[in-house]
Amino acid sequence: MANEPVSLPNERLNRFEDKLDQVLELLRELQIRQNDTHAAVVGLCRDQAHDAEVVAHVQTRVDTLAAKIERIERRLDLRDA
Repeated sequence: MANEPVSLPNERLNRFEDKLDQVLELLRELQIRQNDTHAAVVGLCRDQAHDAEVVAHVQTRVDTLAAKIERIERRLDLRDA
């Protein structure tokens, strides 16, 4: 049984199936990498939105402080003409 001749079409079919298995495994790996990349991009977008929120909050505080400084300067008559 171990010495049975393998027909050429069966041998080619086996090689084709092996190659197909390799291609399918590569596709699975690429899908995993694509999912990881997608998750990273979503995380970057979330971080960017958070950064924009922080900048807006800081700008609001700066505007509030600038208004207070102007009011103090006016009350102390320190404003330049």
